[in-house]
Amino acid sequence: MNKFFTFIIFTNFLLFSAFAQPYPNFKTDSIHWLKNARFGMFIHFGVSSQLEGVWKGETIEGYSEWIMRTKKIPKQTYFNEVVKHFNPEKFNADEWVRIVKETGMKYMIVTAKHHDGVAMFDSKVSNYDIASSPFKRDLLGELKAACVKQGIKFGFYYSHAMDWGEANAPGNDWDWDAPGGNKNLYGGKEWHKKYAGFIPNLNTYFAEKVFPQVKELVDNYQPDILWFDTPSRVPQELNALLLRYVKLLNPNIIVNSRIAMYPLEGTDYINTQDRPYEFYPVDSLWEAIPTTNNSYGYSKYDNTHKPASFFIKLIAKASARGGNVLLNMGPKGDGTVDEKDQIIFKGIGAWFNINGEGIYGTERTPLPVQNWGETTVKGNKLYLHVFNWPKDGKVVVGSLANRPFKAYLLADKAKKSLPLRNVSKNDYLIEAGKYGIDSVNTVIVVETDSVVKVSDDRRLLQKGMLNELRIFDCNEKSKGIEFGDGMETRIYAKNITDSSQSITFKTRLNESAKYQVVLEYQNSGKLSSQDFIIEAPTQAKLQKQAEKSASNQVEVLLGNRKLSAALQPTNDSTYAKTTLGIVQLPKGNIDIVIKPLKIATAEFARPKSIYLKPL
Repeated sequence: MNKFFTFIIFTNFLLFSAFAQPYPNFKTDSIHWLKNARFGMFIHFGVSSQLEGVWKGETIEGYSEWIMRTKKIPKQTYFNEVVKHFNPEKFNADEWVRIVKETGMKYMIVTAKHHDGVAMFDSKVSNYDIASSPFKRDLLGELKAACVKQGIKFGFYYSHAMDWGEANAPGNDWDWDAPGGNKNLYGGKEWHKKYAGFIPNLNTYFAEKVFPQVKELVDNYQPDILWFDTPSRVPQELNALLLRYVKLLNPNIIVNSRIAMYPLEGTDYINTQDRPYEFYPVDSLWEAIPTTNNSYGYSKYDNTHKPASFFIKLIAKASARGGNVLLNMGPKGDGTVDEKDQIIFKGIGAWFNINGEGIYGTERTPLPVQNWGETTVKGNKLYLHVFNWPKDGKVVVGSLANRPFKAYLLADKAKKSLPLRNVSKNDYLIEAGKYGIDSVNTVIVVETDSVVKVSDDRRLLQKGMLNELRIFDCNEKSKGIEFGDGMETRIYAKNITDSSQSITFKTRLNESAKYQVVLEYQNSGKLSSQDFIIEAPTQAKLQKQAEKSASNQVEVLLGNRKLSAALQPTNDSTYAKTTLGIVQLPKGNIDIVIKPLKIATAEFARPKSIYLKPL
């Protein structure tokens, strides 16, 4: 109880100090550099990296850094067989940061303490750290020095709300009766809303480990960012207290939104998706964290690496929507970077070396999505990121209110003008040539007479090209409809439960065109899924598709034309495509609306995209 009362006195001091100044003063002005950076590196490196996703000869599924929990390794075993053997002799901070810089990244976040509870520095408040390992160097200090030397902003990932090495912390329910684990003790993930008995333990953990270690990180390494995670395990009030403490230590430290489960005033930006393939709309500055493969920590047998082209397009999509990409890698246990990751980084870096101007310092585009790709904006410059190069070399920019006076390829150092002409009131055609400079993303710069503005929020459809209308880019959706998180199997709109609900795309055509209309979707009835953060894919199990899901019927309105079809059944990890029919669309404005025609299950199908295939 003495420890508990010490914590109460400590927290009261923090609260008094925090509220002595108006709360908004805690929000840092340093956010501008993060917004301008657009691209950073996430590094998951810890004592578990040496296991390579394998425990006692058995390969685990899912995130390798979760191996302690996945295999329920007792703390003492983990300490004796993992912590005490950690020795990344080939670790070279300058090499890591060189890769970060040459890839085109402007900032780096590295794990200071992950969920296993092991501090990656010599902590004076716990011997559960790498000082207990054969590796006696200051890993974080070396990285900080290398980042300063090479001009890279630097920060830490710190797991405050889950610690498998502490009996008083949520997460480990195989050594102790702690909440926040797979057993769902004391009421489940948000146990603190139902059971107060563990709160004194939690307070002790925060007072004796979280607050002191965060102070050690701030005092010893002066980070630019502190990146927190899995906040649902602790009460919102305690998350808010930690935020205030960080801002008292240094108000210039940027703090991410995952310090709290629910929106918390004073966080500097929003963290959205893990492992995204597409982005749902977010109004303020946000950041998503894809991985080179599927695991965040190094996993020897995870060969699901995406090509550099995937990330080049992903970064352009994020920048167009006002967001950042924090691309993750998991170095090997010996401290070296996986050769597969290095290939990906080299490919991204080669593109950034030529086209970085179209990403760094750009703003959210005011223009609707273009059929050939994405647009980013910087002042009076519009950057066209052309993913799908038109066969005739004619790139049409739709809904531009400004008068463009020059267009040229960003890769062309001479900035030779490309033929440019007006084809309708606010649409402009660029004669860009039959072949793009880059097969993945050729960037064309369009200079205008003033700050780039939009004339119309309607998407211009192209007559001779495939038009994909992604659900995340819809103009309107009915109350109650939500978006999936953008992972590969969750790119959809969900919670459609009433026939009055609908999703609308505002489009237009400059000339009449004939299309085959195809809908892509999931259709398994009511699905159970996490709406905030997927933490351990090993815990996710596919739900059996609903028996009546094949009876769901959809209707798509295209102006005054109606198409309908019965939808195929799927599970909750696969998509199906159904051809709805063929339509001749007239010139002018056309609202395309998706709505249920018949709902046979608790939840209707989850639409992903509408395709208009030219005929």
